[in-house]
Formats: sequence, C-alpha cells, structure tokens
Amino acid sequence: MIKNKINYLLLIAILILFYSCKMGVISSNSSYEEKELNSLKKSTKIGYNLYNYADSIGRCCNYFNAIDSVLKHKDEYINDSATFQTKSFYYQVLKDIYSLIADYESSIYYEALALNAKYKYVDTNEYINLKFIPAKEYVVTNIKNVRAILFNEAHNRPDTRYFITSILKDLKENGFTHLAIEGLSHSDTNLINRKFPIIESGYYIYEPIFSNLIREALTLEFLVVPYDDTTSTSNDLDFYEGLNKRDKYQAYNLKNILDKSKNNKI
Repeated sequence: MIKNKINYLLLIAILILFYSCKMGVISSNSSYEEKELNSLKKSTKIGYNLYNYADSIGRCCNYFNAIDSVLKHKDEYINDSATFQTKSFYYQVLKDIYSLIADYESSIYYEALALNAKYKYVDTNEYINLKFIPAKEYVVTNIKNVRAILFNEAHNRPDTRYFITSILKDLKENGFTHLAIEGLSHSDTNLINRKFPIIESGYYIYEPIFSNLIREALTLEFLVVPYDDTTSTSNDLDFYEGLNKRDKYQAYNLKNILDKSKNNKI
C-alpha cells in the first residue's frame, strides 16, 4: 500500500515537473524570443544565429519547443525577398533539430528543401544495373595498409554513425587509434576520462546514435578527438570563403595527429 502511494506521488511529481517546464518555456520565452529575433533581423549571418536561437530553446526544456518556435517564424525567413542562403539555413536548422528528436523522415524532408531539391522516395529501379558491395566487407578488406579513413556523413542522418559503430572493433584490431569528429567541441577536454559525451560535447552529438558512437569508441579505448577549425568565425568571413578556410584547417588538424606518431591511425 505504501509502495503504491510512493509510486503514485512520484508520478504526480514527474507530471508537475514536466508541465512546469513546458509552461515555463511557453510563458518565459516570449520576451526571450522577441529579443533573439531582433538580434537575428539585424544580423547578416542569420543562419548561425538561428542555430543558436533554436539550441537555446532546446536546452531550456526540449527540442519540440525549439521546432515550434522556428516554425512559428517561417514567413520571416521564407519569402520572396529572402536569399537562397537564408532559406537554406532556415531549413537546415529544422532538419538538424528533427534529427535530434529522432524524427529522421521529417529531417530528410527539410534537408531536401534546404538543398532546393524535390523530396521523393528513392526508386530502386533506377539502380538496377549497379553492383552493390557490402560496405563493412569492403572497408575491413581495404584498411590494412592505410592510416586514415574518411567517412562522408550528413549531420542529420544517423545511418553512417550506426555503420561506423558496427565496425569499430574491426578498426581497433587493424591498429586504428583515433576517432576524429568534426562536431566534437574542443572545449570538452575531459571526454576521454569521463567515457561518455555530455551536452557541452557538441551540438550535433545530441543525436542519440552519434552519442552512442562516441560512447562505444571510448569503451574500445579509441582517442576521440575534435578536428574542426577554431580560427574562423561566422563574422569575419563571407560564407564560401569561410567554408574553404575551414576545410583547409581541418585537414591541417588531421595531419597533425598523423605526424605525432607513425603508429597513429585515424
């Protein structure tokens, strides 16, 4: 009887906490939203600020609220006078947030809009003459004499992260020492000792399969390291110049890992 009462009271407490948080976001965010939106309108780097805006609301309570807040202001960013870059960034924000709550179908839909592409399901008949090779078999067979493998993946798609997780043991057995991650924050200096990522580890790492990849790699004693460029900011470069500079310094960071020891493999 006492146990049932405790469980009942615990359930009530959880419900109160949930709705207090939810109502807190709805009521307290009105002035916060207005302030942030004014900042967005004054900025030429709208995409970067919109990411921060959505992330702040997501951290406040949850990313369902962040989606609602971004969708509510769609007409301000998706209109006849908006540039392609502004529209693309708006949809990119949505595609990434949907992936954080594991709604991957919605994420892929907004990814298509961000690329200004028509959303459609793949017709496998288009690929009937192609020969498919199992990815794991191909990678494991061809890694013995290489020092670096690069996996091209999209922020909002967990497929590649799941695949990498599935071959971590094979990579370890073939002498790979480091897992370098673009989305990992340089400020999380205690990750290797802690053995699991936290919210400060990086925005994209909130995605469940991404965080599990890092957790599994640490369990296998990989050195999980960031390699993104920290020298550029969204304010001192134009968009395309910034991308080129960023890619160059990312390559330098990866080369530095390899140069530290001939036994290092990424």
